[in-house]
Amino acid sequence: MHEERQIIGSLLIDSARLNDVSYINAEMFTDPTLAKIFAIYSNANGKEINQLSLIPQITTWYQDEQQCRELLVELVSEHDSSVSDEYCADAILQNYKVRKVNEIIKNSLITPNSVDVFMNDIKQLSDVLVKDDDDKAISLSELVGFKNEYFNESHKPKYETGLRALDTAIGGIDNGDVTIIAARPSVGKSAFALQIGRKYGKDGYKVGYFNLEMGIKQIYERAIASISGIDMTRIRLATNYLNDEEAQFEEGNKKLEEEKNFFLYTGTYTIKKIRAKQQREKFDIIIIDYLQLIVPSEKRNGNRASEVGDISRGLKAIASDFDIPVIALSQLNRASERNRDKEPFLADLRESGDIEQDASNVLMMWNSNEEDLTEKMIKVEKSRNGHNEKVQLYFDGKHMKFEVANEDSDFREKRDNEDLPWE
Repeated sequence: MHEERQIIGSLLIDSARLNDVSYINAEMFTDPTLAKIFAIYSNANGKEINQLSLIPQITTWYQDEQQCRELLVELVSEHDSSVSDEYCADAILQNYKVRKVNEIIKNSLITPNSVDVFMNDIKQLSDVLVKDDDDKAISLSELVGFKNEYFNESHKPKYETGLRALDTAIGGIDNGDVTIIAARPSVGKSAFALQIGRKYGKDGYKVGYFNLEMGIKQIYERAIASISGIDMTRIRLATNYLNDEEAQFEEGNKKLEEEKNFFLYTGTYTIKKIRAKQQREKFDIIIIDYLQLIVPSEKRNGNRASEVGDISRGLKAIASDFDIPVIALSQLNRASERNRDKEPFLADLRESGDIEQDASNVLMMWNSNEEDLTEKMIKVEKSRNGHNEKVQLYFDGKHMKFEVANEDSDFREKRDNEDLPWE
């Protein structure tokens, strides 16, 4: 699209021109490479960007460094200084509106039961896309009005994982945040997400938990193992109770019956379907296991990275539009296993750098001891409100429970106790 190339050409010539088109965003671009470049400029936060630094960030399996270098040269050389940046931005915005409205209409079978969801989709789109020229500026002196929210209980983060060292590092999870928890398969990220999701439910928050990988019975087995203290293998396979198992099992189920704030969804979901659930149910927090299993609303001709990027931006839009936290699990590339000590990095996020860009927090988990798989490490690799830090975890796989090492816990001594009534 000519207008998209014109805007990127302007930014390559003078990044300050971003201020003139701040009402558009990368999601509105149709070309994934141009969208990536616009996103890099939008998230620069004052850092200088030049063509040399751009090239490695936009290089992909289908576009090598030489092709990227040639693209940037073309964008600058074909730039027409007589065309207004605002004119091009307005064209991009209008075309985006058309695509989104057509997408909603195309994917909507309007019936008496679904008409309200359809109208909500249109309203949400309108609220997000209307360009408001009457926005009122606020002076720094007026920000003092926020002072009463600090240094008291009201400033305590609403959403805490229950693992104090981790909560301290990320500074808590806020409304509008997207938090990514990334790991290789079988490290325990699903058990971790289930544990903190149940904790939020017990704290009184309405939790929407979308598990796109496991069935309902599998999740029940994990939850009841954690509550009752019975080995999950026993729950799955045993035909008779041993010792106090019957009492533990009954007591665990009574406790599980009390968890009425945790709502579980399994099966196939798109961003649009998750959004519709949120519009109807009004969850306080959404947890998704896992991001790469969300079905893309629009196929990108085999470009999986762009599809995952669309999904990532869709989750960010849900968090922003509904002012709730979204926690999404993500797979890591197999290449992360070749890293020293198996420690993953942001570059190991599977299939899309857009995940890193859209997330407020990125947590990465791995097995820190290949000889003892109860020992896990989780690190805060990105946090907008906290700081980067590594936290040692212990995982009781028999009872699906994580604890932080050296955090008022005798986990190491009691982890093999079959009769322990885990809470």
